[in-house]
Amino acid sequence: MSAVQYIHISMEIWGAVFCLIAAVCVHVTRRFDERVAGSLCCLLLTDAVLNLNEALAYYFRGNVTRTGYFMVRITNFTVFVCGYLLALFACRYLGQILERQGGKTGRRWDYVVYVFCGLGILLLVLSRIFGFYYAFDEQNRYYRLDGSYWLMNTLGLLPVVLLYIRIIRSRKRFQPLQYISFLVFIFLPVAGFVIQTFHYGISVYNITNTVCIMFFFITYEMDYARYMVEQERKIGEEREQLLRERIAVEKEKVRFLEKQVEVDRERIHLYHSQIQPHFIYNSLTAVMSWLPPDSKAGEVLAHFTGFLRGSIDMLTETECIPAKREYATVEHYLYMEKERYGDDVTVETDMQDLGFLLPTFTIQSLVENAINHGIRKRQDGRGVLSIRSRQTAEEHIIEVQDNGVGFDTALLVEESGNLPVPSGQENSQQAHIGLKNLKKRLEMMCGGTLEIESTVGVGTLARVRIPKEWTAGKKL
Repeated sequence: MSAVQYIHISMEIWGAVFCLIAAVCVHVTRRFDERVAGSLCCLLLTDAVLNLNEALAYYFRGNVTRTGYFMVRITNFTVFVCGYLLALFACRYLGQILERQGGKTGRRWDYVVYVFCGLGILLLVLSRIFGFYYAFDEQNRYYRLDGSYWLMNTLGLLPVVLLYIRIIRSRKRFQPLQYISFLVFIFLPVAGFVIQTFHYGISVYNITNTVCIMFFFITYEMDYARYMVEQERKIGEEREQLLRERIAVEKEKVRFLEKQVEVDRERIHLYHSQIQPHFIYNSLTAVMSWLPPDSKAGEVLAHFTGFLRGSIDMLTETECIPAKREYATVEHYLYMEKERYGDDVTVETDMQDLGFLLPTFTIQSLVENAINHGIRKRQDGRGVLSIRSRQTAEEHIIEVQDNGVGFDTALLVEESGNLPVPSGQENSQQAHIGLKNLKKRLEMMCGGTLEIESTVGVGTLARVRIPKEWTAGKKL
């Protein structure tokens, strides 16, 4: 073989490899447009088979061995069949591009092209039986039969001419780069066909087809890139919209909480003005002065005074207070409850950590809920209340646990205000509302959390977590 033939074979093999790689790339991105991607993959794979068989045909040309005999005939026949299939798949690809961009379906154009291609392939098969298109000499070299070869060329050109007409008529539907690629598809193969007709020996027509298909692949990839950019833009806009909506919701929550805090302040101020704490303290002190020094009534009254003083003082607080200060008030409350219920309520305490701040009435609310809505709701009214506090490297933890009646924790979900209250738990609905409010105050005032674990008939564990990073540096 000459150097020109080696170059020609190399170009054919390169074209086949490129088409295979491009087909894989299109298949990977097929979700962009599966119909168009499918037709383009068929076009690329067909051209890869055509180029590979064309290279083999030139390689075995003149080879008089048995292998060369069969290879020359098989590869030349495959090349001609692939030529018709290229026209068929190009027609499908063009039609699907137009449909995607708002053009008419053009089924009649497709059917006419299919008929021409099918007829061409049928005549190729008959030609191998009766030998009226081409033949092979004694040196195992392919040559055309001038009397009928024109028919094969005509049947190959007619589908392409129909495609040219459709491209020109639908040019306004194409994007600029698409239109350029189809114009290249019109003029370049025609030029290659003319050259190959008068200068037989190098498949210029097949090489120009590969160049056109390369333009199709580049156009498809650029369309895919634009599609991905558009998708990213839409996703970004959706995220931005969701963020704006979330910010609006959070602002509304803040306004609601600020309003609620203001209402609470007004209510506390009203309660405080109505109770007149100094009058109550002075009155209780006067009563205690008439009691014997070591009397039980005096002891109970002292604890009640301490509880009342601590509670009313905390009503005036709008910020977090030391945990030690609140727990002192809770101890007064527990003393009175023990006096009230006796051995029915057993209190266990393990307060290892009180060196931090927390919202007012945090422990008090949990203890009251545990006794009134947990233990005392049992059939026998008896139970154990455990109060514990500890710290870890990251947070302060308070736990209030009881073995009372328990409840369904679904009632604590923020959006569950319309849930039916389970039978037997109607009286605890107020406690659930109190727990919800406590959870909100913890989150807003100190970044804390409230965890509730409860099982109906077994009991409830309330766990408060307050981050140390919030407490650090604050005056206790």
